[in-house]
Amino acid sequence: MSRSIRELIGVQPQSLNTDRSTVPIAAMVTANGPARFLGEALASVRAQSAAPAEIVVLDDTSPGAGAEAMAEAAHAKRVRHRLGANIARNVAILESHQEWIALIDSDDVWVPHKLAVQWQAIQACPGVDAVFGNFWEVSERRGTVEPFLEQKRHYWAVERREVAPGVLLCESRSLARQFVVGNFFGRSTLVVRRDLLVNAGLFNRDFIHLEDRECWLRLLVGGRFAVLEEPLMWSRIDEEYNPLRSRWGYETALDTIRLGELIAMHPDEYPPEAVAHYTAQLWRPSLEVGRLADRDGLPRDARRHYLRSWWLGGGLRPLLLAALPAPVRRGIRRLR
Repeated sequence: MSRSIRELIGVQPQSLNTDRSTVPIAAMVTANGPARFLGEALASVRAQSAAPAEIVVLDDTSPGAGAEAMAEAAHAKRVRHRLGANIARNVAILESHQEWIALIDSDDVWVPHKLAVQWQAIQACPGVDAVFGNFWEVSERRGTVEPFLEQKRHYWAVERREVAPGVLLCESRSLARQFVVGNFFGRSTLVVRRDLLVNAGLFNRDFIHLEDRECWLRLLVGGRFAVLEEPLMWSRIDEEYNPLRSRWGYETALDTIRLGELIAMHPDEYPPEAVAHYTAQLWRPSLEVGRLADRDGLPRDARRHYLRSWWLGGGLRPLLLAALPAPVRRGIRRLR
């Protein structure tokens, strides 16, 4: 970790523990962002007190040979695929021989006992399919560290019972109801049974930003989840290093449209709570895409999405927005 993050969280660098057990988990590190972050993520995987049986670097975006060199230094397998991170993840999961899969983004850092406590949770919950956990959101720019789950009110509404010290088993229907209205799974905290991922169809290659949410919704059909409320990693939330951040809102809204359409076409593949929620809200993401298209100076796209929102049941507001000239819409937005 960088010096400023160490100061914020008050820990010292961890050295590799050579006297440790190995667990049947494949740790998959997605190479994105600056190369120095990938090195920190790999170091945190290598420092686990319970060693993953397999380490894989998923590299579809990083420039140059940095990811390759770091993968070799960490004795990790490297999966490179130019068709996107989702394809790289799917290929690596299908090629893995481990029973469990743990994902980590390169700008995240695991605590040294992360896999150990999750493996203990798996042993304490026979038949469990996935274990997720809390984590710290770290802002180097603002100098803050905040626990993630404490900010997610929908998580605290989930019915759950303690089955071992610190290990909570979630009631499936309650978890689905709350997850639909508020995603509280941190991808880099999850350990998931490989067979569950494969049988559910893995990650959808057509999604840019909501691939996690779409996949987790399918896993919630029949999957049993446990949670550890102890923070298991640190995650950077500063955005300066990502030049694509300004388009995330627009692309995420487009993915929300795709998600609603997909659920409407294949309702049996998703929890009934998700089907009901997205069916009732089909018009909303089109309205949001229209607003974002207006913001980005795309009046024709904006009008098309406003009309789509009205057609899907959004009422008079999107119809009125579609009827107004683009300069008037811009003036209204500035006033708001």
